[in-house]
Amino acid sequence: MDLQDQLWRWRGRPEQQQRHVPKSPACHPHFRYFSNETSRAWSDDTKFQRLYFYHARKAGGTSLANYFAMVAHHHGLKFEHAEWFEAEEPGTHELPTFYVTHLREPVDRSISHFKCQCAVNCYIQWFSGACPEFDIPIEEQFQMAKTKLLRYNFIVVVEWLSDPEYASAVESFFGVPGVTARRSAYCEHSSHKANKLVPLTIENHTLDKLSELNVADINLYKDLTDCLDEDDDQGYNFPQLDAGRFDNTSSVQVHYSEYMEWKRKNNDRRKQRENPEKVKTSIDKIMKETNEDEI
Repeated sequence: MDLQDQLWRWRGRPEQQQRHVPKSPACHPHFRYFSNETSRAWSDDTKFQRLYFYHARKAGGTSLANYFAMVAHHHGLKFEHAEWFEAEEPGTHELPTFYVTHLREPVDRSISHFKCQCAVNCYIQWFSGACPEFDIPIEEQFQMAKTKLLRYNFIVVVEWLSDPEYASAVESFFGVPGVTARRSAYCEHSSHKANKLVPLTIENHTLDKLSELNVADINLYKDLTDCLDEDDDQGYNFPQLDAGRFDNTSSVQVHYSEYMEWKRKNNDRRKQRENPEKVKTSIDKIMKETNEDEI
């Protein structure tokens, strides 16, 4: 089996993809389970035991990763956060998995990513699993990426989070508030400082060039998000939380209101295990400063 056949193994070839085209999970999130092991691909009965979040880089994923970790712990699900690898294909993990990812307008995302890696058409590469050196035609990469994303349960559209109605619909769907809460990304402070010192000026011809280079990502983004325009008389008509579809298999279940404190304590315990002497020194220093203040 050559590389291209391997890449198509779980995704289905273009001639197979036309038979049943699911609605975009950006506008039609759902609690159905996708499996390659049964003749009936979608199930309304299987309970999810795992929540998988694919973090698309430079697309507002750090805060969303924290939110979905809270969702998973609140419902007692195992949580998987992936960023540096190809997005997981639904139906390939041993545990029934609820799949979530997010998209940001491709040119805006590319400008953000350009500052560190000058990358283009990243969505196509991440979601198809086809690196540039594989030399697979871009049209086939596009179909592979779209097929995979249509099998996800929910796609967060980052631009829509500024709409309170959309944010409320997302929170009702998962039964957990806080989807718009900000969490600083890695090196965010340094990045903002650098941008302030040396601002990146984007001229019109540069934007045109970026649009040309990212045409596959732009088409993918439009295909998955234009669904709202088709249903705009209904607004964000998301289903309400169906907690019965989540199977509490985790050894730890934490209510969302207690999650941040639980996470902080867990991080403290982890640091103490990794470097107990450093933690002890820090505690001694705090105690000393406290005693000096009292004197």
